[in-house]
Amino acid sequence: MSHTDIHAATEARVRKTRDTSKLDPKTKDAVKKIDDNNTTDQSVYPHNKQKTTAIGHKWELNETEGNEYINLRHGLTGSYIKLLANGDVQIHSPIRDVNVMGAKNVNVKAGSKVDKKQKDLSDRLSVHVVGNCHLEVEGDMHQHVKGDKYETVNGTYTLNVKNRFAVNANDLGLKCLGTYQVEANKIATNGQNVDTTVTGGAITFNYAGGFVLNTLTPGSTISFNGAGNFEVNIASDCIFNIGGKEIHNIAGVSATGGVSPVTPAFAVTTALGGISMVATLGVGNYFAGGPYLDVDCLTGVYLN
Repeated sequence: MSHTDIHAATEARVRKTRDTSKLDPKTKDAVKKIDDNNTTDQSVYPHNKQKTTAIGHKWELNETEGNEYINLRHGLTGSYIKLLANGDVQIHSPIRDVNVMGAKNVNVKAGSKVDKKQKDLSDRLSVHVVGNCHLEVEGDMHQHVKGDKYETVNGTYTLNVKNRFAVNANDLGLKCLGTYQVEANKIATNGQNVDTTVTGGAITFNYAGGFVLNTLTPGSTISFNGAGNFEVNIASDCIFNIGGKEIHNIAGVSATGGVSPVTPAFAVTTALGGISMVATLGVGNYFAGGPYLDVDCLTGVYLN
C-alpha cells in the first residue's frame, strides 16, 4: 500500500472515530461539513492538475465544474490546506499542531449575520478544546460583547486579581446555593438603599472589635421591628445618651398571652447596686392604674 493510501485510510479512521457527542448541533454540523468536504472526488481529466511525490506530498488544482478546489497535502501526516469550490478554506492537522504567528497583528473575523431574536441563527466562531486552554496576554485585554454573555463552569472558578477588581453594572444579582464567604481587610458598602431579606434561618454577626452604627442625616430614624422577642446580653456596661426623649410603650401582650394587672409588664432588676432615676429639671410621675402601688424595701422608704 502506498503512502497516499495509508494516510487516506488513517484520515478516514480519524473522521469515523471523531467524538462530537458533547458539541452543540451547529458545531456538529460544522465538523461534519469539514469531514464531508475532505474528498477529492468529482475530478475530471484534464481539468484536474495534480502532482504527488514519492512519500505522498500532493498538490492539486482542480477546475472540474462544480468542484473547483485547490488542495495542498502533506504526505506523511495527512495535514492539508484546502480551498473549496464554495469558498470555504480548510486547514487541518490530524496529528500535530497548527501554529499561527504574526510579528505584529493577527486578525480573525467570523460571520456577518446577527439575529437578535433567534440567536442560534447568527453566524458564530466556534472553538472546541479537548484538553486545557491557556491564554497569555502581555498587555491589556479588552472584551466587548454587544449581546448577552454566558459562562458555565463545571468545576471550581478561581479568579486571581493582583490589583483592583472593579465591576460596573446597572443591576447586579448573585445567587449562591451553598456558602457565600467574604474575607477582606476592610469592607466598604455605599448605597442609596440597602435591603436585606432572610427567609428562614438567622443573621449572625461576630465581632472581635467594636460595633458602631451612625445615622448621618439629622432627624433620621433607626427602627427595629420584630414579630418575636428582642434580647440584648452584655457582659459589661450599657450606656444610653439621648438628646431628646425616651419613650417606652408596652402593650403587656406577648405570644403567650396578656399579663394580669399585678404581673409586671416592665421589670428592672439589679443583682448588685441600686437603681437611680433623676429628673434634673422635670418631675417624676408614677401612675398605677391597678388596685395598688407596691413599694418594698428591706430597711425603709425615704421621701424628700
